[in-house]
Amino acid sequence: MFANSPQLELFDPAVGLAEARRYHRAGDDPNFPFLSWNWREPGSVHMLQKAVPAARLDWLLAQIAKRKHWEQEHHFVVQNEFQAPNRRALNLWSFGLLWADLDLCSPTHDARTVDHWTSKALQDCIDLGIPEPSIIVWSGRGLHIKWVLESRLPAQALPRWVAAMRAIADKLRSAKWPVDDSAKDVSRVLRIAGTMNPKPDAQGRIIPRPVYVTHSGPDHNFDVLCEWVLPYARDQVARFRHDDMARAEAAQALRQAWRQAGQQYAMFDENRRRATEALGRSVSAAALAAEEAAQSLHWARLGVMRKAAGKRGGIAQGQRDEWLWIAANSLAWGLGDAGKLWLELPQLAHEIAPTLTVEEARSSASSVYRRLKAGARDALYRMKTATLVERLGLSTDEARLLRGAGHGTKNPGALDLPKLEGLDFDDWQREVRKRFALGGKYASSIRSQDAAIRGQEASAKARHLASSGKREEARQLRGQGLTLEKIAGQLGVSLNTVWRWCR
Repeated sequence: MFANSPQLELFDPAVGLAEARRYHRAGDDPNFPFLSWNWREPGSVHMLQKAVPAARLDWLLAQIAKRKHWEQEHHFVVQNEFQAPNRRALNLWSFGLLWADLDLCSPTHDARTVDHWTSKALQDCIDLGIPEPSIIVWSGRGLHIKWVLESRLPAQALPRWVAAMRAIADKLRSAKWPVDDSAKDVSRVLRIAGTMNPKPDAQGRIIPRPVYVTHSGPDHNFDVLCEWVLPYARDQVARFRHDDMARAEAAQALRQAWRQAGQQYAMFDENRRRATEALGRSVSAAALAAEEAAQSLHWARLGVMRKAAGKRGGIAQGQRDEWLWIAANSLAWGLGDAGKLWLELPQLAHEIAPTLTVEEARSSASSVYRRLKAGARDALYRMKTATLVERLGLSTDEARLLRGAGHGTKNPGALDLPKLEGLDFDDWQREVRKRFALGGKYASSIRSQDAAIRGQEASAKARHLASSGKREEARQLRGQGLTLEKIAGQLGVSLNTVWRWCR
């Protein structure tokens, strides 16, 4: 099960192919998506980078063995896949795994030490309610623990992926593991199994240490993994499912593969309780669910704005600063890190307003950067959808996409579902309940905006007709010299209403 002693084959970087292939799975296109290979040469402090298609993973790793002094070099590979030849978060394409970087700074790397830390990590995962890791890699000074997913997740799943990564890190930290928080972002590169870690020891001597796999486990279903590690359920984020029974029924099919549904339901609830304790009593599960919901909303809004700007061929002068400022605010919600925002802004500006320079783009978004740096997400701007539509000057179609974004809701028309128009009350009520039962994602916009406006106009007209008789009577009584107070008491309406009728 473990690699108890260094062997010759451990020094061959090709052994990393089997590990990387578990979470990098090339599709039908030989030129898409992209990976990133990073390396640092002996004596250099600068990281070099090369982007290659995922289909060329074999070729990428083979280049390491051809380098003359590869044992004295540091070699890394990005853990996710991207739709452009760089590893910017804006170009994220898909996820294949979750991970935790445990920076032990171990002075020794013999077989006994590696076995000790690997066994402890596996036991603590059991105690903390974390599923068995799919891969554990000894990095030369610590552990990379990875949970490989059965199927890849699209970039739209970033907020929930971030929440699961955070929860795993917090649970491991509660067991006194030195989790590297800087290694949790989507663009992270980790050492390649089969290469070396040539870091200096306490005396400054360069001693290359092998990087190799110490444990292999099963792949995981992402939804089930989230049930184990998150202290709240998906329905708290979506906010549309009616009760826990509906949630249990929806999750039952996933839980069959683990144990009987009733036993597993109790286990998941217990793990949520443990996760809440690990996160600290000062942070409630509802607050964490609300944070993920806000990230989902702004990440979806950013996608709509990027799409709208792309269709326009970029935003023209006069609106560029406004568009970029609002888009940067949504990007800040999604990233949550001021340094990362500063690096991603040029890419965002190139999409939103290609005519802006990098300096102009960063100047436009400087207030967002300062707020994020000073107070994290809580200090960012919060805007209603109607405000965004007005300030960005969106068309009707663009506004409809923006209103359908976020919190897991969708416009039924955009999902090939008929809008609820022309139905009597009983049929309308049955259809609404049916869509809510589907999990809430069809609950938003169950009536079209035009229908809502017509309903408001009809209601106002009905109120006007209903009061026309009393309005005329109030005027006659006023003409007879009665005071406004007496008229209001006689007609049973407010003094302000009588004043308005008699003006």
